[in-house]
Amino acid sequence: MSTEYTILQIEQAAYYWQNREGPHDGISLGKTASRIAEIYGTMIYEHAGSVAARDVAPDLAGRIDLALKQQELPL
Repeated sequence: MSTEYTILQIEQAAYYWQNREGPHDGISLGKTASRIAEIYGTMIYEHAGSVAARDVAPDLAGRIDLALKQQELPL
């Protein structure tokens, strides 16, 4: 688990989960992507470049870590 996540990592994780969980109606976010988007929105509002992993719910941190690891895998 990371000790902190950058805003770019949070954005990437939200996209990852949106593409996997849907819904794919072009408007709504899936459950995980929505939770990550809340963090992303707060970071933008607070002009934060990163968030401490300890400030993220443990289950959500695990999903963020999974998304980031999956993106590192070669195609």
